[in-house]
Order: sequence, then C-alpha cells, then structure tokens
Amino acid sequence: MFSWLWEGITVDGHHEEGIQEQMDTESAVFLHHLRERNGEANRGWSRVMYYSLNHLRSDGNPRMVSHPYYTKHVVDGDSTFFRHLDLNVPRYLESGWGKNVIQGSVSWVDEAPGNCTEITPGFHHHLRQWWAGVVKEKRHTNGDVHSFTSKVWSRRDEQTYGSFVPVPCLRGDVRLTRPEIPHGSSKTMVPQGAYSVLCQE
Repeated sequence: MFSWLWEGITVDGHHEEGIQEQMDTESAVFLHHLRERNGEANRGWSRVMYYSLNHLRSDGNPRMVSHPYYTKHVVDGDSTFFRHLDLNVPRYLESGWGKNVIQGSVSWVDEAPGNCTEITPGFHHHLRQWWAGVVKEKRHTNGDVHSFTSKVWSRRDEQTYGSFVPVPCLRGDVRLTRPEIPHGSSKTMVPQGAYSVLCQE
C-alpha cells in the first residue's frame, strides 16, 4: 500500500523518487535525542517521533480521523516484548467506549515470524467471557491499557481463547486490528540494521 515511499511515484510521465533516505535520516535524528523514560528500556519505541495521516475524510465526516502516534525504531538486541489491550475493558463492556477505533502500523522493512507484531485472532468474540473470568478470580486491573501479564493472561486463558500468533508484514504493508484484539511484540528484535514502523492508534 505504501510502496511509493520507497519506489517513488510516476505522474503524467514524471517520476518522483521515493523518500526512504529522508525517512531513515529523520528517524536517526530522533533516535539520537531519545532517552530512557524513568530508567526503563524503550522497547524500541521512539516516543519523541510522531507520525500521522491527519486529515478528514473527503465526505466531511469529522469522526474518521487518524491521530499522531509515535514510531518504533529498533536496533539489534533491543528488548521489545510486550502484550496488552489498548482498551479500558470495563468501560468498553459497559458503554462501548473505544469500539470505533482501529489500531495499525505501516512497516518500513520486511518482517519475519519471531520478529514482528503478535496478536490473538478472534479474541473480540470472547472478550466479555474472558473478562468475567478475570474479575471472578480477582485478577482484574483498571486503566486505559491492560497489560497481559501472567496474572491477567493465564495459561488456561491461552488454552481457552487462543495463543498470540505472529503477523509479519512486508515493507509498506499495513496491519490493522480491532481495539479488542490483544497485541504485542516478539521478545527480542534482531533486525538487519535499524528499522522503523509508523504507528497509528
């Protein structure tokens, strides 16, 4: 979808080169100024570099807007593991808050299993049932993000609702998921050099 960023684009017989070099340079500049937050590893997130396709739809609908989100710039050996839901589950189940948001990213490199985003497919069908069990067993948390630690996401949950599976994207591919789909990243990224992902959530 976004291959033009690397391959360029031709309009009326005139070819414009891609902007890979500019993107890499800009990412490197932001990475230079990145610091650890509260002494914790950044897990590959470049929280000082934001991107967005920030515009309204052509039909004037103001609710269909993408908003800025920071990028991911991983270097060899970065610890990138996380698993969570970007959703306040009790609020969502009570009022539907957050249901009209999609999450996604644009990959800057060819990913591979074990070196990419991981999701639990189909989990949105089981969210209410899973959460009822979590609350019953007093494993629940409250907040805008629910980390899938061993306390919240047990082995029994994984056997019942499914495992996290890798979803590798090729360079320029877009990954989109529903807000009720848990997602995360493999434990240690080992890229060939550095790479970045533009995230929209």
